[in-house]
Amino acid sequence: MSGQLIHVSSLCRALPARNSEFSRVREAINRNQGRMMAVVHPWFSDLHIYDQESPPSGIIRRIGKAVSELYREENLYDSIRIDIPRPVYLNYCDRVRTRLETLDWPLLILIGRGDEAATRARLSSIKLRSRLAIEVPTRKNDPEPDWPDEPDSATAWSRLTEAVSRLGVFKLWVMGELGYVNGKQKRAGCVFGAMELLDQRGITVRTDPELIFPGTDWCSGD
Repeated sequence: MSGQLIHVSSLCRALPARNSEFSRVREAINRNQGRMMAVVHPWFSDLHIYDQESPPSGIIRRIGKAVSELYREENLYDSIRIDIPRPVYLNYCDRVRTRLETLDWPLLILIGRGDEAATRARLSSIKLRSRLAIEVPTRKNDPEPDWPDEPDSATAWSRLTEAVSRLGVFKLWVMGELGYVNGKQKRAGCVFGAMELLDQRGITVRTDPELIFPGTDWCSGD
């Protein structure tokens, strides 16, 4: 990783006029015409779903546990299983790496609690084209921003969108894990959940289907 990873909280601590880091970030975003690339939970499947001890042809069998924890109150997805060969996932990771190594846009990286060290280690192995990356901690298995002093879900999202709006962001291109279609034929998962909540708060969101895993071609069937 050639760029600098900045924690989002450092951009919210002071008035812009008194925060040199805020000014530097805002200038970088302005040079990119208000556009950023958002990466939701990169390598989530590698960290939590695929069995690291299985052969390269290993198949996802444990996604139901992770997703059911997220939606436990609705109890909708307890039986989710994605049967996708590991090489397919690794090809997806290669596409993400290529995009990160060729696109020079500022990055917004959403990282689940507990995955910070592993995610940073993977980022360090990539020659990021971007010179600017902002880290946003989220709740475990959930795209919701995790502000230690803010337990309210709606306010947590509003606080993030306010921060990126003050930085001059008006369009986010979103990629990451997980994003899929559920049994009700609705887009679901952390990627699409984040996109919907950002869009509701006035941030224009776009995506490239090839950079979402497992993608809308896969349906949970539940």
